[in-house]
Amino acid sequence: CRLLVEELDAMEQQKEKLQSDLSSLAQQVEAGKRGLKELKARADAATKLRADAEEAADARAETKHAQRAQRAATLQRVSGTLKEQLHQKLALCSELEAQLAASAPGWPMVAPPEPFG
Repeated sequence: CRLLVEELDAMEQQKEKLQSDLSSLAQQVEAGKRGLKELKARADAATKLRADAEEAADARAETKHAQRAQRAATLQRVSGTLKEQLHQKLALCSELEAQLAASAPGWPMVAPPEPFG
């Protein structure tokens, strides 16, 4: 009978050790789950941060492109205005030269410059 009691005690001790091991493993699993949850949250935050950065970079690129297009349009308008003013001044110059030539025979001594085209 004593042999059975000793075996029962040994089994009881083994059961307690197994329960302790199980409890320890359960704690490790919970800690692992928490760590995984934290890593996932950080990965999600990093993914969002990257997406936000890419979106900001795209917006900057679009703004730069729009600004370049606007500058090009402004330069074309200014160039057109200056060209028109130049043609007007050349026409006025030709008119004045014609008036001067009519009032002073033999003028000009040199040929007038060609207008810009």
